[in-house]
Amino acid sequence: MSSVETITGRPDSVRWYQLVMEGKTMIEVELDMLQEDVEIHVNGNTVEADFTRSICVDGRHSIGQNRGALARPGGDLGLTLALLKLKQNKILDVTAEKALNLTLEFVKSQERKLGWHSDTHVEDNDHSESICGCGHFAKQVKFANDYGVDQSDVLLLNEKIRAHQKEHSEDMDFVILKGDHAEQAVLLIKSDYATVNSYDQSTDAQFFIYDRVRDQKLSSDFVVFLNQKGITVLFDEFMSAIDYQNATTLSLLAADKPIFAVEASLQGTAKVVLAQDRIISIEELREQRRQSSQQAA
Repeated sequence: MSSVETITGRPDSVRWYQLVMEGKTMIEVELDMLQEDVEIHVNGNTVEADFTRSICVDGRHSIGQNRGALARPGGDLGLTLALLKLKQNKILDVTAEKALNLTLEFVKSQERKLGWHSDTHVEDNDHSESICGCGHFAKQVKFANDYGVDQSDVLLLNEKIRAHQKEHSEDMDFVILKGDHAEQAVLLIKSDYATVNSYDQSTDAQFFIYDRVRDQKLSSDFVVFLNQKGITVLFDEFMSAIDYQNATTLSLLAADKPIFAVEASLQGTAKVVLAQDRIISIEELREQRRQSSQQAA
């Protein structure tokens, strides 16, 4: 970062000069200008929440693929992966197949289809080393320890969901995303009735979207469903597994990017606040977890 151009990309911007003259550091200028871009994107792409669909946080979803769906890491498949984390924690006794079947039963009970995705990099490439174009899913093979899962469970889950997709596609809301990742930041949506499209073709702006409030409600409903099935798990235990795996995905796919909290609104201007100026790397996350483990011992 030896030059203004490297840091901001907009050295001739009037707003850039105004921020510099205010005595802000280069990083502060960059974050302020990014926040302004986020506000423009949010206010131009806020849509009504759709409670019938779940998609991944991946920023490559088109407007047609977004359509107000609940955005959470891995889509509905992220629920299944959290069950595999609870298995490793010895809280639940489930196989990969049972975890998937429970998720399928749950979404059917909500009169929905199981939302998950891949991308053209994997689906159009017979020699791809990745099992899937969803990073939250695929990364759990190579980084199983960081996600708190057994690698063999993840590989078996891939076999089972691929087979179910082939034989019972009517149960799935499966999409294949196009293009490359170009997310500028993570947008943490704090609304239960509105959300934000991840990609705006007119500006080419792309963001990771996480509907945190709606995800907590979905997770709560899933825990109630599990307990009704005789599978005892506490909401806090389940959300701990969700947050643990989400943090790993962020450290792998969004390291060094900021997080903005967004109070999305269908009426008036949304409120956008910088929640975290930098997502830590996987190495930093490992060290953080190691220290926490030592303190708890």
